[in-house]
Amino acid sequence: MGRRILIANDDWLTRAGLRLILGQEADLEVVGEARDGREAVDLARTLQPDLVLMDLRMPSMDGLQATRALKRDGLVRSVLILSMVEDPDLLLEPVRAGAVGYVLKTADEAELRFAVRQALNREIAAELSITQHTVKVHVEHILAKLQVSHRTQAAVRGMELGYL
Repeated sequence: MGRRILIANDDWLTRAGLRLILGQEADLEVVGEARDGREAVDLARTLQPDLVLMDLRMPSMDGLQATRALKRDGLVRSVLILSMVEDPDLLLEPVRAGAVGYVLKTADEAELRFAVRQALNREIAAELSITQHTVKVHVEHILAKLQVSHRTQAAVRGMELGYL
């Protein structure tokens, strides 16, 4: 059982694609899907995800309003915004609302996985009361000890060695 992810997006095909991509990862578990922000907030109450992957533009309650509600009510530690908008200035508002970052809808599978894991690294840092920099240093030490250059290789090497 891995980190629990809730996908909030009004487009069925997008939700299905995200579920397929993230569901292939041994350390990630898609625990639910919401069609709008209101449903995301309701599902977060019962499913208790570690991360909500949140679309900004949805009916009923948009992603910005849902992010504010999730953070205000302490329902989730991390919200990662999924957006078509590439302008960082326009994405400042979701970050101010409590999102840890964003990933573009044009991202490929590797970029999506990386963004999700980065958001969960921030969560790990907060849980351990250490800085993100300290987490990064620990990850670099693990990579060096395993003699690999990135996290995917580390996961494969860890499985080969029986650590995972």
